[in-house]
Amino acid sequence: MATRKFDRARLAVASGVLVLVAIHLGWELMHGGVASHHLLARADMPSMSNWWGIVLVPALAWFVAGRVLGREIDGEAGDGSILWNIRRALPAFCGALVYGAVLALSFAFGFGVEGYLFFALFGIGLVLPIYRGEYLLGFVLGMMGTFGGILPIIVGAVVATTSWLAHTLFRSIGRLARRFKRD
Repeated sequence: MATRKFDRARLAVASGVLVLVAIHLGWELMHGGVASHHLLARADMPSMSNWWGIVLVPALAWFVAGRVLGREIDGEAGDGSILWNIRRALPAFCGALVYGAVLALSFAFGFGVEGYLFFALFGIGLVLPIYRGEYLLGFVLGMMGTFGGILPIIVGAVVATTSWLAHTLFRSIGRLARRFKRD
């Protein structure tokens, strides 16, 4: 029973994201065609079409929903506490969504702070666990309107990996410090 509820919730998240991506691509198609973006915004680098978003962003949502909804709470399996898991992940998702949107809008309108906002992500990643899926999905959806789906996934993956490495390193150093303190 709980697994069916889990699967339905996961499907609902992925389907909702699929609808958002389809609306975005439909809007682009009706306004001059689906855009392609060059890596590092350089014309001599390969470009990637926003069409990739129709596959990759819902797949990311499916994966993230599985991770978030199935999270264990206090040693108990997360299947029976889907709403609790959503409530715990929602602030992180919304924060990353807003941050990604501000970063994308700053780039689109040329405010000149996008470089600072981008590099601030690495500092934020030292404090917050932005390697978690809810942060990545929120960031990708926030940037999708300006950059499509694939570039935010790439940028988010780099930032998330850096955050994960930093948090793993800090935890390892903490464990070593506690071990030497005991001895």
